Amino acid sequence: MNQEKKIESLEEFRHRTEGFSRDSLPWQGEFWTNPNLTGKVDGQGGMKEYCGNTVVFLLDEECIDRLRHIQEVL
Repeated sequence: MNQEKKIESLEEFRHRTEGFSRDSLPWQGEFWTNPNLTGKVDGQGGMKEYCGNTVVFLLDEECIDRLRHIQEVL
C-alpha cells in the first residue's frame, strides 16, 4: 500500500490548528513550568532518572543559548 503523505502549507497548518493552539498558553498571568517536569529534568537542564514516557528534543549549543536568553527575559 503506497500512502504518500501530503505536506501541508503554513496556511493549511494554521487553519487546522487555530482552534486549539491559540488557547494552549495563558493570555494573562504567569507562564510557568509544569511541576511534573521537575521530576524529569533538574534545575540545570540535565535529565533525572525517570521511568515512564516522555519526549526529549536534543538541541545544539546555539539553540540552548537562545532559549536560555528567552528564559531570562521571561
